[in-house]
Amino acid sequence: MSSLQLNETQARVLACLVEKAVTTPAYYPMTVNGVMAAANQKSNRAPVMQLREADVGGALADLEGMKLVARDESGSRAIKWRHRFEHETLLPKSVLAVLVALMLRGPQTLAELKS
Repeated sequence: MSSLQLNETQARVLACLVEKAVTTPAYYPMTVNGVMAAANQKSNRAPVMQLREADVGGALADLEGMKLVARDESGSRAIKWRHRFEHETLLPKSVLAVLVALMLRGPQTLAELKS
């Protein structure tokens, strides 16, 4: 993938999927409502967003077209989503972690990123 540009909503949705895969694996993959709640979370987010279900659904559809997310329809009544960001970009985990932190929290100091 030579160049990747995401809008603010796409970046937030993708970063939330990556974050929740690591921090809450019991609730991953996630439904659209779960992604929306994560994206609209008030703590550890900058800027705080108020995305609607349609915004999140549109971002997921766009990201699916970019092959950065995939539907996970196995064993559930609701469609769930999982990220493919790491697989598509082949970024090392440390680089992925810093990138996701920036996508979720905006500009950070070096000390904040090290933590």
